[in-house]
Amino acid sequence: MKNISIVLLVIIAATFGFSNTGCKDTTTDPDPVDTTTNDTTSNSKLVKFTLGFDAYELDVDASGTYAVYNVAANKTYIYAKGNDGRLGNGDFEMEIDSNTTGTYTTASGAAYLGLGTGEGVKREEFTSDNGGVTVVITEYGAVGGKVKGTFSGKVRKGINSYDLKNGSFEVVRKPDEQ
Repeated sequence: MKNISIVLLVIIAATFGFSNTGCKDTTTDPDPVDTTTNDTTSNSKLVKFTLGFDAYELDVDASGTYAVYNVAANKTYIYAKGNDGRLGNGDFEMEIDSNTTGTYTTASGAAYLGLGTGEGVKREEFTSDNGGVTVVITEYGAVGGKVKGTFSGKVRKGINSYDLKNGSFEVVRKPDEQ
């Protein structure tokens, strides 16, 4: 029994002796390099909104997220589509009766907002028809520039009404349509 105790003590001493030499490690890890980009045309969370209790922050699909002014109709059409990693797909389309900054409401007929969430059988469509959605265009850049704004109010799905809050978007303006 005495021999086993001595062997165990030798093993423990050897383990601590080799793993903790008392030398101070003077090497340092290099500072991490930030490899992210601030690309505003794709995979950026430039579209956000809260629908009911769900807060969406969409990684946008650049091919389906843009603004375009239609000269003949005197309307700006704003489209956004993307995916919230937690809540799934989200998209919206807006129509604004102008090509400038300002405040537009669906109640006055100067704006329209259609909103979709989910996909497949879980897809839900909401509309601002006869609702009270306010869209504020805060920046209306030239072609190739940004169209930015906020939106909030009430949207409907069938006879049910839902709060729409904290909406914001930033999209690239495409060439005007004739």
